[in-house]
Amino acid sequence: MTQKAMGQCENGDKSTNTRGYNGGGAGYVLSRAALKLFLNRAYGDRKTCPFDPSEDLGMGRCLESIEIFPHDTRNEFGQQRFHTYRPDDMYHGKIADEWHYYQQIKLW
Repeated sequence: MTQKAMGQCENGDKSTNTRGYNGGGAGYVLSRAALKLFLNRAYGDRKTCPFDPSEDLGMGRCLESIEIFPHDTRNEFGQQRFHTYRPDDMYHGKIADEWHYYQQIKLW
């Protein structure tokens, strides 16, 4: 189905997105079909995609408005493929306090 979008979806409590959104720190991956939908139906339309200073939340709202939703991209071992945190932070297990602004939620 063409509506599938990108990456892991953990951030959610600050969102009005019904299906959560992807944290932007890890980047985004869109299928070619999803990108075409975004460009043709949403990009540049301030009603569909209003500005949001939190780019990841705004992108999530924009994509949701055209029925493109995040989905689970974990590998066969249940490990995430997209990470918001820097590799050295993850390796040492020290996540900066500013990242705890968002509550982590499990969607699947």
